Formats: sequence, C-alpha cells, structure tokens
Amino acid sequence: MILLFFLVSECALCGESAREGARYCASCGTPIRDAEEAERDAGAAIERDPRNAEAWAKRARARAARGDLAAARLDADRALELDGFRASFWLDRGRIHLLAAQEEVDLRAAIEDFAQALRLDPKSTRARASRADALIRLADLRGENGVPQRNAALLFLQEALDLDPADVGLWLRLADLRILRGEFAEATEAARRALAIRKTAPAHLVRARARAAQRRFAEALEDANEAVRLAPESAEARLARGRLLISLGRFSDAVAEYSEVLHRRRDHADALVGRGRARLAGAEPLLAIDDLSRALELRPNDGDALEARGAAYFALRRYDPAIADWTRAIELRPPLRARLAPLRDEARRKRGEP
Repeated sequence: MILLFFLVSECALCGESAREGARYCASCGTPIRDAEEAERDAGAAIERDPRNAEAWAKRARARAARGDLAAARLDADRALELDGFRASFWLDRGRIHLLAAQEEVDLRAAIEDFAQALRLDPKSTRARASRADALIRLADLRGENGVPQRNAALLFLQEALDLDPADVGLWLRLADLRILRGEFAEATEAARRALAIRKTAPAHLVRARARAAQRRFAEALEDANEAVRLAPESAEARLARGRLLISLGRFSDAVAEYSEVLHRRRDHADALVGRGRARLAGAEPLLAIDDLSRALELRPNDGDALEARGAAYFALRRYDPAIADWTRAIELRPPLRARLAPLRDEARRKRGEP
C-alpha cells in the first residue's frame, strides 16, 4: 500500500492511501472521508433513477467504507445486474468479498470476480494486484498446501509490474509476498525498487522486515528510523522500531518507543505486548506482567501475549500461572507447542521443588 508523505487514511475497499485532504480514493473512488454523506448522495441518485448502475456502485463503495459489507455486497450485485461489462464493478464486488472473507468460498468468489475484471480489462494492474491479494489470503488459509496459490500470486504481481513498473504499491506487494515465501534478498531488492521511485514509510518498513529476517538488525533499524521520520504519527513504524531495538538488546529504548505509541492510544494492544516483551527482556518481569495482562484484557486470545506473560511468571518462579498461560497459548496456536511444551515441562518439574 502506498503512503504519499501525508497519510490520512487507507481506502477501506482497495487499500490504497490518500494524500492529506482527499475525499475519495484516487484508485477506486471509495470515500476516504464523509462516507455517510456519499451514501446519502448515491441513495438520492438511485431514487431518481433506479437503473443508474454507477449510483449503485457508488453506494456500494460508501457502505464498504463504513464497514457495512453485507449491504455493500447487495448494492454491488445490483450494479452488476444493470451493467455487467464494467471491469470496475467486478473489482468493487471482488474487494467486498475479500474484505468480508471468512471461508475459502468467499475468497474463491473474490478471485472469480477479479478474473472477470481481467477478462473485461486485460491490462488492469489493479485487477492483477487484487487477485494476488486474494490468492495470498487463500494460501494462508491452506497453510502448507498454499504453495500453488503463492506461486500464482507472484506471477500476477510480476505481470502487473511489467505493465506499470513505476507503481510503488505493486513493488511493496511483491516485497511482502517475497517475505512470505522466505525470499528475503529478493524482498529487499523489491523494496529498494519502491524506494527508488518514491521514499515512503511503508517501503522502508517492508525493507526493514526483510533485513531483520536476514538478521541485519542495524540496517533494519535505519529503515525503521526513516519510516518514523517520514510518518511520525504512524504506530506501525514505531512498533517496528521497538521490535528492532529489542533485537539489538536496547531494551530501555524499546520501552520508550512503545510508550510513545501508548501515549497516543493507551489501549493499543500491540504496543502493550511489545512493551511487555521489552520489559521482560530487560529483567522487569512484574512490569511486563502488568503490560501483558492489559493486552490480554483487550485481546484474550493473543498467543504472543500469553507466551510472554508465561515467561514473566516463570522468571518470578510463579509456575502455576506460567503453565496456565503456556497451555492456553498452545491451544490457540498449536505450532507453539514445539517451543513451549519443553518450557512447560520444566515449569512442572520446578513446581515440585520445595
């Protein structure tokens, strides 16, 4: 997703970002601000002419911006009934399917809508990128069996970049996918290409992730610092910098970074988990438990918070709550078993000591 120096909001429908003061997404026309007003205006146009397909599509986008996805999908269906030859209408409904997707059937519906958009507009980079997004979601759902979908997503992104090599957002999508595939050097290069076009906070953050995956923490921190400079209000940038500071052993600096996020929004669960981890690494388990417990009040099923709080309890020799937290974390995220089961067994052994 593209961040153009002054990020106010991301489009709810297509994910692109807007310059300061923009009312509508430049990519798909979805309202960035005043979605209710846009919905009313579109509704009035529908009352004047119920066969106005564009008005139905506009109301679908406005309702998606408000989060009313069920109503948005009905409006998108009506727009397509009236005019099924508009690629943008198929894209709109596909993105609504994607936003609402809970099961594979929803993702498949999105993929088919994007395929139809491509049939109507074979040079559409947006349809290719959107189809790649849906395929990546489907791959995540299928886990180890999702390799073919990730491969297909890669091809669609490469095709889109052949059509528009100056699209920063496409390079960032490619970098994200490369990271998912474990291709960290290639992800770093894709982020570099994005930065060569335009220096943005998201591009620096993607490169920071790729560099961190290669254990190039100092270079990754440089990218995170630049992301914070470009977008000082961005919680994502500060959270990334906090994680890298922990990796570099600068625990008090990490605590300060997460505290800055919490100063702006005291109920930010990710910042609470991050600060809890930093305090645990800095040998402050009691303070860590406070932060992690607050995070779990906000997100009771957060496996990362449970894992870290279990470690904090263990450090304080409070073995019963450590065992309980680690057991719950394993139930929520079975892949954690390999790491946490031996620690839980050790806590059970120690619990029997006088």
